[in-house]
Amino acid sequence: MGGEGRIHTALGELDLRGRDGLLLRSDGPMNAVTDHEICVVVLSSSDLGDACERLVGLANDRGGEDDITVLAGSVGGDLASSVAGDAVGQTFAILATLDPPVR
Repeated sequence: MGGEGRIHTALGELDLRGRDGLLLRSDGPMNAVTDHEICVVVLSSSDLGDACERLVGLANDRGGEDDITVLAGSVGGDLASSVAGDAVGQTFAILATLDPPVR
């Protein structure tokens, strides 16, 4: 995980809304895929597995050959409805940063 030898982590809280989805991706080759392209692929895919495969394929087409990871999940249950214009910054807060001790 990284070449710097230190991993910086943060503990956060995200207030989820109905129909929210979560996408975790590796950096590196996936940086060749824009946020807009990710949205288009996810929203036009038949399911989340298809979306992940298409995103990895798109990153590979743009020169990536290894270390490409994409995970996606959907949220269900009794949640508040999303409101047009909601942004992650309005529903996410960093609670603490956890830096490893220097050795």
